[in-house]
Amino acid sequence: PRTVMVFIDPDSKKATQLAHFVLDAYIEAMKGTAQVPDKAVLMERALIGDAVQVREQLHPDNPRRFHTDDRLMLWFEFNQLDNEAVKGRMKYFFNEVVGKL
Repeated sequence: PRTVMVFIDPDSKKATQLAHFVLDAYIEAMKGTAQVPDKAVLMERALIGDAVQVREQLHPDNPRRFHTDDRLMLWFEFNQLDNEAVKGRMKYFFNEVVGKL
């Protein structure tokens, strides 16, 4: 399986802000413990945006090179404590991304 962080929101700006916030916290927390890729690399590996953008990122022709046979382990809650918000993003992903691939 391919592990992927997911930062999705109907407002793509909110999704991007969340990704920056979470990844900044991750990078800071990992300092001195493990080699962490640059933030730009982490952003490129994550799925970030609204449903349309995330579907485009998952498309096999996208430079991210997802394949239709990939099995993804999706990580929605990384460094996030608002359970209802996380569940809402998961439902949004399922209904607007998975249901339309």
